[in-house]
Amino acid sequence: MADADQPKNLAFYIGKIRQRDAASWEKDDLQDVLYWFRQVVGIVFGLVWGFAGITGFLGFMSFVISSCMLTMAAYKSVLGIDEEDYGGHADLIQEGLPGSIGSFLLTWTLAYTAMHS
Repeated sequence: MADADQPKNLAFYIGKIRQRDAASWEKDDLQDVLYWFRQVVGIVFGLVWGFAGITGFLGFMSFVISSCMLTMAAYKSVLGIDEEDYGGHADLIQEGLPGSIGSFLLTWTLAYTAMHS
């Protein structure tokens, strides 16, 4: 069965991630994986930043920079892809960033309020 015929569920994506260099990624599949990776990173960082009491612009920018670096590490090291085949660094780093920022801000605010008020 070809990749296009398989249902695209969590098990499908985990199987492709485990194949690393042997996996051939469709652009849409790669974007889906990066999008959901960014959402998880945003929620985890929001909880950590909130519980740690990190505030202000420095906290926000440290998330954005860390998130971009983790995303780059994910597609270069873990997934083993050549970014030029998928539109370059800019396209891959921007994938899921706005949603991730929203997830981060929500969890950061809720965690900070729960711990420090």
